[in-house]
Amino acid sequence: MISCSRQTLFSLMLPLMAASGALYADDGVPVLLQFAEQYHQQGAQKIPVNKPQSAQTPVQKPTDKVSQVREPTANQQQLLAVRKALREKEAQLERQQAAIQSLQQQLTAMRVASTLTVPNTASSQQDFTALSEFARNVRQAFNLTPTERQAQTLIVDAHKTVSELEVKLTQLQDKNRKQVKQLEDNGLQLAVALEENAKSAQQFEQVSKRASQAEQERVAGNQVEKSLRKEIDGLRSRASLLPDKLALMKPREQQSYAAGVALGRDIQTLLRERKSFGIDPDKTALLAGVIDTFNGHYQLSEELLANSLAASEKAVNTARDKAAKDQQAKGESFVSEFRKKKGTKKSPAGFWYRVDYLGDEAIAETSLVDIVVKEMLTDGQVIQDMDRSGKVLSQPLSVYPPLFREAIGYLRNHGSLTMVVPPELAYGEAGYAPQIPPNATMVYELRVVDADKG
Repeated sequence: MISCSRQTLFSLMLPLMAASGALYADDGVPVLLQFAEQYHQQGAQKIPVNKPQSAQTPVQKPTDKVSQVREPTANQQQLLAVRKALREKEAQLERQQAAIQSLQQQLTAMRVASTLTVPNTASSQQDFTALSEFARNVRQAFNLTPTERQAQTLIVDAHKTVSELEVKLTQLQDKNRKQVKQLEDNGLQLAVALEENAKSAQQFEQVSKRASQAEQERVAGNQVEKSLRKEIDGLRSRASLLPDKLALMKPREQQSYAAGVALGRDIQTLLRERKSFGIDPDKTALLAGVIDTFNGHYQLSEELLANSLAASEKAVNTARDKAAKDQQAKGESFVSEFRKKKGTKKSPAGFWYRVDYLGDEAIAETSLVDIVVKEMLTDGQVIQDMDRSGKVLSQPLSVYPPLFREAIGYLRNHGSLTMVVPPELAYGEAGYAPQIPPNATMVYELRVVDADKG
């Protein structure tokens, strides 16, 4: 079983060692637009895999990990400073509260004194008024006798005293009002201070949470660092199998290295495909298996290797079948909604389309046609967007694949349409790893940039 799988793998990979880059789709142009006819003639299993990304995955530098470890120390210092400031704020608040209590006691005492003074003064004023009336009556009765004159003098003095008391009462009331206003202002200032202290407490709580999160990140960073160190140690132990740059000077070594790169890229494509199914293999263990194969020393027995490979293939097949069913359901739902839109029609080939703009001049069969295409999945995920990437496909109308040649036939020069293509007319049950899942319904927005008269 293992030998059969190896033969299948190398039968797919070895042609890549001598093949040129023409097997891959041009960057920015949908694969289905370039060699759809070859795709259907050769079958889904023999289609060249999509050209993987040439850029290598950047390796995170160890210095980033060091900075993550040092960062919590600065946070702890900031936390201590905030705690110290909070304690000072709390002490200041207690002093302000004591001052307010003292002022409130003084205000209460002054209000009591004010209520006691006013009635007494008023009663005194009323008594002197009655006395004045009595004196006036006596004066009228005895016609200003010496005693009456003396009483009159006493009344005048009493009026003067009352006036002085009224002035003092007014001054006392003004003073009380000022003190009450001052106490109210102090109370407002204290309320503002209390609000600021509450905000400081909230900030302290937030800083505490951030410090806790930073501590958790530090612990996680240490774990990641340990894992990376372990991975680096494992790779260093196998580094004897890897040549340095100076050893790749001869054509034989360069060709062998290029074949290894092609194989590595295909492995990366395979991993991305499995990841799209929800299966994420361990890259370190996978690389160890490749190196151990060339080294001739396996860490697992042949029986365990066979069982593990069978389990892996079963999991991948199950995930692929589920993905295919999900894509079929999404495609059917999308087509059902697309058919309801005004102007939607079904082509003789079997795809649905809607002309967004018919265009102006007719396109002759011998015309050289320039088009741009936007390729998407039914969920809106963009696979290729020639307009955005600045790509234009220019070739005679007769050279285009039948699917797109028929679509261009519904347009005039500068026209555009949207077409929904079922899986059997697109990438089929196999899909096109890793971007296009199996059994995917494809959506294309096609626009004629220009067409000469032929």
